[in-house]
Amino acid sequence: MTAPTDTGPTPLDPDVHGSAAHRLMREHLTGPLQAGAAESRLALSPSGTVEMSSPTREPLVLAAPTRSLDDLALSLRVEVVGGDTVVLHFAPGTEAGAALPVLRLAADPGTGLAAPFRLRLSLTQIRGTTSRPVPAAALAEHIELRLVEGVLGRLVYLLGAEKARLRRQARELAGVRRLNGAYGDALDRWGAELGVPRLLDTIRFREPAAHERATVFGLITFGERRFGPGSAGEVTAEARREPDREYRRRLAIYRSWLYPSPAQVRALLNGPGRADEANAGMLADIGITARAAVRDTPRQPAVAVHLVAVDDPELRTGLHEHIRRTALVWPGDSATPEAVHAARYLPQAMREATDELRARLRAAFELPPDVALAPRLAQLLDRVARCRQALGGTDRWRVRRGQDPDGGSRYELGLGADIEPLAAVDLDAMAERLRSDDIDLPSTPTSAEPDPAETRALLAAAQPVDAITDPDGAWLLAAGGLQTVHRIADDLLYVSHLSTFGLSVSGPAAITSGSTVTLEARYHAAGEPGSHALILAGLTASATTWTGAGRDPWQVIDGDDAQDAWNAALVTPGMAAPVLEAAGLPSIEDPDGVATALADLPAELIATLRLAPTTARRITAGRPEAVDELRQLLNTFGEQRLSAALLLVLGDEDVVVVVGGVALPVAGLNLTDRTATLFRWYASRVWPVEPGEPAPVSIGYLGARTELTPRAPGLYAVVALGQVRVQAAGTAPYEFAVELPAGVTISLLQYEYLMNLLAHVHPMGVRVDTSTVRQRHVDLSDDGRAEPIPPDVSRTFRWFRRSRFRGRTAAGTPSALEQT
Repeated sequence: MTAPTDTGPTPLDPDVHGSAAHRLMREHLTGPLQAGAAESRLALSPSGTVEMSSPTREPLVLAAPTRSLDDLALSLRVEVVGGDTVVLHFAPGTEAGAALPVLRLAADPGTGLAAPFRLRLSLTQIRGTTSRPVPAAALAEHIELRLVEGVLGRLVYLLGAEKARLRRQARELAGVRRLNGAYGDALDRWGAELGVPRLLDTIRFREPAAHERATVFGLITFGERRFGPGSAGEVTAEARREPDREYRRRLAIYRSWLYPSPAQVRALLNGPGRADEANAGMLADIGITARAAVRDTPRQPAVAVHLVAVDDPELRTGLHEHIRRTALVWPGDSATPEAVHAARYLPQAMREATDELRARLRAAFELPPDVALAPRLAQLLDRVARCRQALGGTDRWRVRRGQDPDGGSRYELGLGADIEPLAAVDLDAMAERLRSDDIDLPSTPTSAEPDPAETRALLAAAQPVDAITDPDGAWLLAAGGLQTVHRIADDLLYVSHLSTFGLSVSGPAAITSGSTVTLEARYHAAGEPGSHALILAGLTASATTWTGAGRDPWQVIDGDDAQDAWNAALVTPGMAAPVLEAAGLPSIEDPDGVATALADLPAELIATLRLAPTTARRITAGRPEAVDELRQLLNTFGEQRLSAALLLVLGDEDVVVVVGGVALPVAGLNLTDRTATLFRWYASRVWPVEPGEPAPVSIGYLGARTELTPRAPGLYAVVALGQVRVQAAGTAPYEFAVELPAGVTISLLQYEYLMNLLAHVHPMGVRVDTSTVRQRHVDLSDDGRAEPIPPDVSRTFRWFRRSRFRGRTAAGTPSALEQT
């Protein structure tokens, strides 16, 4: 919020002289009297001197600023060569033309003439507590000297001198009504109005000394307050009254009109300009020159549906047969598909459109006998086939599987199909044809190409990728509208029109009423059925980053070997404990309890890594370099959105790290503030349906495992919604993420400002993800390097805006200790 600059008088200004009241008074003198009040401008040399070589009549030299001053003050030092030195001070708010006397020379009583004179000038700009000298060559841009001659001229100046002071005071009073012009108590009144009092202390991060490492809690009197357990460090508060300039900057957050939208958030953070330009928004006011990225592309949740028959297994079989007869599309032309479609009561136009769709699917795909597909899935496969044919694909694409009553949650309702992946050479050929716009489409609709314009539009939106980067050909399948392209084997892709990805639900399909059964949801990794997508992808990427930095590789152990490692864990040795604490890892005091708790977690959501013996030795010996090594390890896991890490010592050269996509015992969520995997469960009775009555079933709401208890016979649909917080998958619904460019570091006070700014601008009900800022960009120790903020420190900052109550003053805000 920058106030407009007053550039001085303009031809349209009726008060052309402003604070130079003596000039206006002189212009209103009659002709003979004006001769006794002559005025001229003195020339300033590039060296900052003024020389009058001829005698002057009753001279008075005046100095005035050339432009109005807002929060700036000027100090002018004038040395009369051979005489005295005068220092003039122009206070903030002084208007252009407001003159102060520099020199009045005694004149000869007989002639009224004064001797020639020479002046040497120097000027200093003052803003707050900082000052800056003005180069001599630039003096004329800031100050002007004028010569008034004659007794009447001096009298006129004297009569109007007080007007400049009055106008400055009026400008000051008007200025404090604006945020940019307010200062001192006026700013405190602004703060009281906005509920943002002036801060009376500042915060810093302090790493504990060696003799303090055993301290868990501490509190020192005013002057240095410690708060947060912070075994890896603590935030301290020191008394310091916030200067006006910093206070004004914080108040600016809450003063402007605000409509919290993504565009408004970006504008406030970054200001105008291109993405490669320096920051010009509110972050620039606190010294952050890099532009922040605001990501608000939500990742799609995955969905899986599992049918459970209670007391009567035939209910599930009957529903499968019903949807095959009435809803699914049978592309085949044998007797059974023809009979199924002929028996449906459909309008003639819809029947003809369905028959044409079935014919195109038969021509484009090699299909199993009597295969059935969900209608939307059939339509999108037809789109994909037409796109492929337009890019030169001629052979029939093989479909291996469609609706399968015994195929589990992926297939039992016909919501997905298995197809064989295209050869890499074919994918590259199609991508090259698309890049060169070599598309083969008829000019008018045909039975094989009902809408050429639709196919051309689909291909225009496609983004071709080479087969090495995308061996599944997902760019082509996604162009047709398929939401899921998931490799389930080396020679098999699972595709669906729903966002299912690798999610599946497993559990019994037939149970008795009143019994409780366990159902499991799992994100299968691509090409690795049974493994979890998050863990496999996170460990693969983390291993690449870790070894790429020159570190010794770790070994992944699983199954019984992992259980044996947990059981062999020791109480954390005394030499290793300070290293773990400094890196933000917990020490283990009850290894047997930890091993038992780990065994109760979903096996697919945790992984156990054995560190290299050299790395393990540095940790168990308590060497200082092990702290940075462990911090880098945790950063590597955190960047891949893994949720927690736990280090177990088995021996002097045997250390394992357990990482998980869920909270771990003792460690909790120490890499991110949320679990990396999320599952929500719903259960509904499909038959019989009793309108207005709640479904007679209970089911656990969250977790990868849930328990289902139906209380009445019937057919139930169990729906699992899942999300995985992988790095490239976008944000969660009702969330946006704020990130800084790699290598950018900010201080704890800049982090505090950013967090308060985001707390003010985000829309109601929308979460702001700042995890990458907290993990990779905050320089806590002022050493130029970013350290992950410890969990107990990440929220230890002062809230700028406080609750407002009648009669409450803005004398100061409680310290950070009182706000955490």
